[in-house]
Amino acid sequence: VGCESGPRARPGREEWVRSIVEQCKAAGVRRFVKQLSGPGGRVVTDPDAFPSDLAACRETPWGAP
Repeated sequence: VGCESGPRARPGREEWVRSIVEQCKAAGVRRFVKQLSGPGGRVVTDPDAFPSDLAACRETPWGAP
């Protein structure tokens, strides 16, 4: 899950990512948050800069960190 990147990227909202994460959790689907929209339209890819609840969503399909 993540926002768009690139020169014509549209802004993404944190609440949209949270909604997808919660839907995946309810369905038993592993969750991985790749990137978020940051200040000034920047893309944030460092999970240490994510809100803690989204930083914890780093599950890979095969279960390895």
